[in-house]
Amino acid sequence: MADESNAAPVAAAVATDAEVKAPTAKKRRSRPPQKAASEPAQSKPPAAKRRGYSEQEKSEKLKQIETQVSDGNTLKDAIKSAGISEQTYYHWKGAAKPAAQKGTKGPKPLP
Repeated sequence: MADESNAAPVAAAVATDAEVKAPTAKKRRSRPPQKAASEPAQSKPPAAKRRGYSEQEKSEKLKQIETQVSDGNTLKDAIKSAGISEQTYYHWKGAAKPAAQKGTKGPKPLP
């Protein structure tokens, strides 16, 4: 009969644990209200506006940077004065390099 007296408190403990561990519903975030269509859209400042350059403009800017560097300016300053980022400069320079090499013919391969 000793087993019966031990089982009662254990059963009560299991029942209280089940009540404590009851799953709770997750909170859902509400979406922010959408702007009305009648409101005018905020325009970006001109500096942030993305602009595409033509091939002629790209080559002119690359030449401008080269001349400024040859005159003694740093590459960083020359790129800034051209109005482009360093990443854009290297991208353009890499794209222009293979095009310039295509026109020149190297030595013939040995048989």
